[in-house]
Amino acid sequence: MIPDHKDTLRIAGRGRIAADESLRSRFEVNGRIPDLVLVIDVEQVFMHCAKSIMRSRLWKPDTWSAAGAPSLAAWVKSVIATDQTVADLQARHEADEESRLY
Repeated sequence: MIPDHKDTLRIAGRGRIAADESLRSRFEVNGRIPDLVLVIDVEQVFMHCAKSIMRSRLWKPDTWSAAGAPSLAAWVKSVIATDQTVADLQARHEADEESRLY
């Protein structure tokens, strides 16, 4: 998807998660390789109808709302047994955010 464009390219096929080091090393950035890669065996490719993008108002930020959606920290706290508070989890996430980029 390209911001402010309604057209999308739809790809259908089978995907798998791979941990093969020779494959992962092809995606090295700043001396770091990803832990996993997604490999997709493409079966079909076609342009997708723009109706859903238009109806969703995806490219109209003034219509976006995260009301009711939990933060990542709140979600983690709800699914993983931990003694950390939501605030602790959020602080850790924010501190790690830049270092996890690459």
